[in-house]
Amino acid sequence: MALRSKRAVPVAGSMLAGVAAALALGAVSAGGSHSVDAPRPLARAHELSPAQNRRSLDAQELAGLERWAERLASCVSERGLGLGPPRVGADEILIDTPDQATRDPLTLVTEMAACTKSLGGPPPAASVVLTRDGGAIEVFLPKTCPLPKRSAA
Repeated sequence: MALRSKRAVPVAGSMLAGVAAALALGAVSAGGSHSVDAPRPLARAHELSPAQNRRSLDAQELAGLERWAERLASCVSERGLGLGPPRVGADEILIDTPDQATRDPLTLVTEMAACTKSLGGPPPAASVVLTRDGGAIEVFLPKTCPLPKRSAA
């Protein structure tokens, strides 16, 4: 009988703790002065143009992007697409692409993907995009995700 009572005490204690927790939750959810207001929709932020979606860079960030862009340009050039040397801007690095890449951007993107597998991706939070006309590769730190928003289908 003594063995049975030793096991009953922890079970009874657990049951009491469970009942106490349930009562406490019931008291809170019963209302009173703890009512919760309905959530309000957040204000929509205005969309940024590609030119506005650039973070200001300090010298160290710019140097890190430039080093990675140099390695990317070298790798892609070794794979047969001669890219221009990276040019440093105030808030981005630009790599000019050859006319061949402008006519066939899929080949350029394929070669870039192959190079990022061997080099590793760009620095943390960096974006690497091909300009709309295909004439340059931009490496920058965006303020927000540069992917276009899509409406729900």
